[in-house]
Amino acid sequence: MKCLKYVLLFITIFLFNNIYANGSDDRKAIDIAKSIVEKTIRESAFEFKNVVQEEAVGVQIIDFEHEFGKEKGVYFAASNLISEEDTTLQFGLSYSGGIKIWLNGELIINEINNDVSQIKEIAYGLFDFKKTFETKVKKGENKLLIKVVSSDYPSVVFLREIPEEGESPLTAVFSNTLNNINKQNKKWLLTGVFPFDNNFKNSFDKTYPPEESFKEYYNFNGQIFLWNIQKDNLLRELVVNPSNSYNRESYVEWNYANGATMFGILSVAEKTKEKSYKDFVKKFCDFTLSEYDYFKYQYYELHALRGINHRIFRKSMLDDASGPALPFVQLLLEDKNEKYKSIVYEMADYVENEQVRLPDGTLCRPEPIAMTVWADDLFM
Repeated sequence: MKCLKYVLLFITIFLFNNIYANGSDDRKAIDIAKSIVEKTIRESAFEFKNVVQEEAVGVQIIDFEHEFGKEKGVYFAASNLISEEDTTLQFGLSYSGGIKIWLNGELIINEINNDVSQIKEIAYGLFDFKKTFETKVKKGENKLLIKVVSSDYPSVVFLREIPEEGESPLTAVFSNTLNNINKQNKKWLLTGVFPFDNNFKNSFDKTYPPEESFKEYYNFNGQIFLWNIQKDNLLRELVVNPSNSYNRESYVEWNYANGATMFGILSVAEKTKEKSYKDFVKKFCDFTLSEYDYFKYQYYELHALRGINHRIFRKSMLDDASGPALPFVQLLLEDKNEKYKSIVYEMADYVENEQVRLPDGTLCRPEPIAMTVWADDLFM
């Protein structure tokens, strides 16, 4: 690790020397490095703001438990699927309990899953689902109706189009059946909880009112059931000053670029003996650890697939794991501070036991095609 630090510092200084050799800037490379470190410190904010959760990466998330609580029973969701042409689309689907899906009145899914509903993002825009299926759609509006009979696991449905190539644009557009409501996260109408008909099997086989026709409300056994729009979740998001040189993401978020930056700042701190530089990296690492449980809650409970620090839990590639962990590893080695051990070991376990590899053990990725070897993975 120490050797790697000096290699990184040498490369940084070498690049700065070459970049500025023919320019008007006559500062030494180390002074330029210091100015970049100080700019990074100035533009880093360790604070949050609240934002409304929005749809991420085209995944439709229908969380009936979030809408209706933990009451067991039968739920329904309805939406329009808009297509620009008559075509056949492939979808990924994950769910728990019993599920039936109708498209334009035709039953296309009729299954039971006695396991938890989950998806796994295995690379940028590539997901593993419980199942995949193909269906024909017509040009224009296609009516979708989903029935879910709850089980012992949370009733959450994940649905996403699977494009022909990993990061190709999605063609399926979901739209609320009420045309005047088409905001983010308002693409589905939900109703329930209809009571069980004695047991799970009877309820799965039973025809409930939404299966017969779409109405504004249903009077079932003397109880009124209305369609409702999905509730909003409030997420915490890191504050980024719009005047920053780079403002797409915060400098204190867990990602490969920031991990390498903090690792580089530790190198500059050692070279210059500037204690404030190392203190800044410690603040970065301590901040991540102090909010770890909340980040985990956002990802797993609120299904914030692109929420702050989602990469800690996505762990689909070295970009998510060993790259961002570099400053934590270095501080653990330098200061022997045990508080960094948990996250370092978590990422080490992923790299050793879960990261995709070739048969000979070479680290690789499932994108852009399966078993691709990336040069920067050697660094991470």
